[in-house]
Amino acid sequence: MKLYRHMALSWISFFFALWIVVLPLLGIDRGQGWAIGYSLFMAFQLYLVQPDFSRYLTFGLSTRVWNGHRRINASLAFLLMLVSAPWGFPWWVLIAPAAVWVLCMVRRFEPSRLDTRSLIDGSEGDSSTGWFSASPVSQIVVRPQARTWMWVAMGVVFATAITFVVSKLWDKGIGIAGVIVTLTVVPLVLDVVRSSLKDAVTFGLPRESWATATLLCTAIPVALALLADLVALAWSGEFVGATIIWLASTAWLLSLAITDKRTWFYTVALVGIIAAASSAWLLTPGVTKGWMLAGMAVIYLAWGAAYRRMAKRVDVFSPGVMGWFGVK
Repeated sequence: MKLYRHMALSWISFFFALWIVVLPLLGIDRGQGWAIGYSLFMAFQLYLVQPDFSRYLTFGLSTRVWNGHRRINASLAFLLMLVSAPWGFPWWVLIAPAAVWVLCMVRRFEPSRLDTRSLIDGSEGDSSTGWFSASPVSQIVVRPQARTWMWVAMGVVFATAITFVVSKLWDKGIGIAGVIVTLTVVPLVLDVVRSSLKDAVTFGLPRESWATATLLCTAIPVALALLADLVALAWSGEFVGATIIWLASTAWLLSLAITDKRTWFYTVALVGIIAAASSAWLLTPGVTKGWMLAGMAVIYLAWGAAYRRMAKRVDVFSPGVMGWFGVK
């Protein structure tokens, strides 16, 4: 079991378990749309819980060991579903996950691997740098974070499209799509941001350079949110306020990613300021969304200045906030 714990479990396992337990609680009295979405997502979840085979290759472990650990992960996830699903959904939501679990048990999967046969004769490997320059900052910091924010944007668009189509065709809301995207986005951003800081420090990059590049990458979600607000304004004549939400969410996510015993007060202060400002705006009559956007922009700029100090203090080789959940 010690081998299984070190090879097959990670901090992502915690979030997988959290999804399985939280979604039924959020789906209580939400209707059939939530139940169908939960059933399909849990079936896909059983596939996602398989361990990363690259770790097994590193230590020379066979596919037999990997398949055994994969079956344990699938069984534990399915057991959590059996316990938590009845809280908010009917029994039939377990049909699809049960079918996938049986498939995981009876079939032996062959993980993908990279070996010498997959390389072209005479090739020195892939040395392309993509759309980014070959500088360390671009490759270590900007490239993974920019790709992550684009995946986040695609997830938000996907959830919005599903919600819109279902509401138009069946006149029903299906909020589970947004919940699933949120529970996927949070661990993804936390992992990429903290890993890029750890890699930057390992390769000798200044923490100020990392913080500057990270803040520049947040222009992607903020600019896309502003574009969505402008489209909504032109379409319906109403300012939705997506930019306000993403300014606050981006600042919170980046702060949470590097929160540990040395930097927790920065994150607490940020959350307190955003909560106080939002409450004041909502409770004060006559405050328009334009003033809210200006106020959040000021908070965002002030947080950006403090974020560099936060990056200097954080212990990049500690688990950070994930350690508070028992993840090493």
